[in-house]
Amino acid sequence: MIDFDFQTTTTLVVFASVILLIAFDVMDMMLVGLLGVSALTVTGVITAEDVSAVNRTAGGPITLLFGGMVVARVLAPTGIFERVGTLALSACYQRKRQAVSAGAGNTCCATLRGAAQCYNGDSACPDNHPGRNHP
Repeated sequence: MIDFDFQTTTTLVVFASVILLIAFDVMDMMLVGLLGVSALTVTGVITAEDVSAVNRTAGGPITLLFGGMVVARVLAPTGIFERVGTLALSACYQRKRQAVSAGAGNTCCATLRGAAQCYNGDSACPDNHPGRNHP
């Protein structure tokens, strides 16, 4: 007979539910995450001691990641990411014309050019590329 581990099963069910709700954009990401943590707290999977231990151990990196997400969310409407991407692509095309030696820069440029081709619907883009059917 299969052993039933309540904590493991509850954690897997809540985690899968949160991932699916976020993937299908059913609710706001923050609300789904908060509901998932709340469900784990109510069922007793997560305790105050667990949260305290995580804060002591990983408080700095978690704060850094949170700050990065806030900055990205604030800057996204300004179009800065599109501008930087355009500048990177134009730099890649200029490097190609200048025949810069092979290296990590050329690999990066090839990746950016491939993404741009897929974004623009180029027929050379593989069918399984994430940008293939971008509107």
